[in-house]
Amino acid sequence: RRAPAGLRWLELAPSRIVLVVPAGHRLAARHAVSLDDLTDEVFVDFPVGYGNRTVVDQAFAAERLERHVVHEVAELTTGAQCVAEGLGIAFLPTVVIPDDARLRTIEVAAPLWWYVGVATATSRRPSAALRAFLALVAGHVQVPGADAAAAARASLSRPIRSAIPGE
Repeated sequence: RRAPAGLRWLELAPSRIVLVVPAGHRLAARHAVSLDDLTDEVFVDFPVGYGNRTVVDQAFAAERLERHVVHEVAELTTGAQCVAEGLGIAFLPTVVIPDDARLRTIEVAAPLWWYVGVATATSRRPSAALRAFLALVAGHVQVPGADAAAAARASLSRPIRSAIPGE
């Protein structure tokens, strides 16, 4: 898919999305699962339109599979808490999964990714506040595959890229 016109993108933190299940779940001992293994499961997920939900929904649609989302939460750590309490299983970015003995993480056979970044408008000159923010980001965030300061400067002239690998 094409990037939205008029935006620049600075990728900050790509994170693999994994399956999170309660420790006693039937899949808890598995190292990896396919999406087809999950069609009978009950899911905790995020509202339609959230970036991580979109990634998972598109993966299931591409395989022509359906899943049953019975609980929607608006905050990433709440998703892990719901799984720990046994309300369902969830796909979560690895960066938000707590170290909790009640949870197990399982790789997804077809890797899923969630991208966090900064999008800025190409139609106007960056404000002093935006330049200061990008400088702050460059000083505190390790931008994947690039010198952070150079990446922040370059982001002011680069269009946004797709959040879906391979597109």
